[in-house]
Amino acid sequence: MKWSKLIFTDLDGSMIGYDGRIDGISVALETLYRLRVKVIPVTTKTLAEVSHLWSNIAPYDQLIAITEMGGAICAPRGYIVTDNPLRLEEFECKALGLPIREFEDRLERILRDCDYIRLSKASPSEAKQIVLLPEPTAILATRRYFLEVLWSKDRRCILEREEDLRKEGLNIVVGDRFIHVGSHHGKIKAILELLKNPIIVGLESIGIGDSIMDQEMLEITDKAIVIPNIDGSTKVKPRRGDYIIAPYPAPQGWVWASKLITLNLV
Repeated sequence: MKWSKLIFTDLDGSMIGYDGRIDGISVALETLYRLRVKVIPVTTKTLAEVSHLWSNIAPYDQLIAITEMGGAICAPRGYIVTDNPLRLEEFECKALGLPIREFEDRLERILRDCDYIRLSKASPSEAKQIVLLPEPTAILATRRYFLEVLWSKDRRCILEREEDLRKEGLNIVVGDRFIHVGSHHGKIKAILELLKNPIIVGLESIGIGDSIMDQEMLEITDKAIVIPNIDGSTKVKPRRGDYIIAPYPAPQGWVWASKLITLNLV
């Protein structure tokens, strides 16, 4: 299919409600698909999580996704232009960072005195407790390749060692509930890399996000839509004057944004 435009979208808090609701999303995605608008998830989630989600809400669509906060670009076979693509979860992926197995010794050495749980090593019951999802879904969050997610009751110990981690080539992103550690450089590098793909070059792009981790994405796409919190406030303010703030939180805000896009009002 030849696409007419692209949507780069965060998932949690942008497309998916903070309570896990996805009301109206399947219909919105099908409408966009029929209009040849390609929706590309850009997320901290694993490929296993995104693939499972997409099979339920858009089973007709061939998933292209930026996973693990820019750790990899994954797509059906033949979509990605790269030498020796990785085969992960029945997809071909271009890695943009080191595999966890290549930096986990450094991570554990630096944090040896801290009390934390690595999500990639979590048991099913630990994963359920950490990600606050049913166990079968939580297990998918443990299938990580590039971005380690740390959960701790006392973040201070980890944050005090941030500079030591950076000296070892590891980057830290502090989220609302988790600390993310990887060797890659976030969502932005992955988006810029994907935009070089011959099947995408020249298409108008729209970014949809809700958090500070989406800011760079919302600044480099041609258009930007911010999804607010439940109370109507926003966590991110892109450094541009033309972004739109949806009137509703996720998922209603994402559905509203999709209607704007289908009507060419963005």
